[in-house]
Amino acid sequence: MASFLLRRVIQTIVVVFLVTIISFLLLHIIPGDPVIRILGMHATKDQIAQLRHELGLDLPIIQQYIQWIWNIFHGDFGKSFVYHENVRSLIFERFPVTLYLVSVSLILSTIIGIIAGVSSAVKRGGAIDSIISLLANTGVAIPTFWLAIVGVYIFGLKLGWLPIQGYTSPFVDFGQSVKQMIMPVFATAVPNIAIVARQTRSSMLETIRQDYVRTAKSKGLRQRIVLYKHALRNALIPVVTLVGMTLTFLIGGEVLVETICNIPGVGRLLIRAALDKDYLIVQGGVLIIGTAICIINLLVDITYGWIDPRIRYK
Repeated sequence: MASFLLRRVIQTIVVVFLVTIISFLLLHIIPGDPVIRILGMHATKDQIAQLRHELGLDLPIIQQYIQWIWNIFHGDFGKSFVYHENVRSLIFERFPVTLYLVSVSLILSTIIGIIAGVSSAVKRGGAIDSIISLLANTGVAIPTFWLAIVGVYIFGLKLGWLPIQGYTSPFVDFGQSVKQMIMPVFATAVPNIAIVARQTRSSMLETIRQDYVRTAKSKGLRQRIVLYKHALRNALIPVVTLVGMTLTFLIGGEVLVETICNIPGVGRLLIRAALDKDYLIVQGGVLIIGTAICIINLLVDITYGWIDPRIRYK
């Protein structure tokens, strides 16, 4: 187990390193000059050259990358071209908002998806199975941003039941926070509930056909014990993998939902920074999000060993 974890940690470091390279190069390939964006189209050549030198954009690409990585290791993410503030402060001020939205969406989608998938598998071929399968297939096909737009239009503008934008910390006003989070959480959770439910149903159908499940039933154990103590634990292995993968979908969905619902999270900050060609914010945000996803994937691998002891021995 220790050697397995060591290999996974090394792989995680390599992946994060590749993420830094890709994000750095892509932003420099995209057309547009942040200096022109800051100074305007009527800036003189001397003004452009001076600001480019101050920002370090006149250095070779490789030297810019090495300097950026060196500063990252020292806790310096640089200074935003547009906001004129420390990038680390800008990102970490907004990170709790995105983390709150992602956590609530992930917890709800996992719990509801597993319950729906188990119910569908147990009632295979019945009315419950048909309804859940129909809703799951529909949920997978609906884009997150479309759900957010429709939710804002119907429940916010037309009916006036929910706020159409903004964010309030649950520690400041819990009731207002819940109202503001219903639409963004619903928009991001629905597709992932559908994905988890479909995978859980498929895994449960395969597991309940195994010999040890039939043996447990023949011993006279209650249906609930057989399902949740014997069958579900083994069926959860592919579901755990899927839950780790849905985290990336949730983060991608939050970027769009935060923009639509005007939520001051990291996703909205990154979109604004990308449009303004604010390299350092995008690079710092992608690095933090990529590192978080890699850590989640590492935790998923560790969870395998807890769910199925056979994996620890292998």
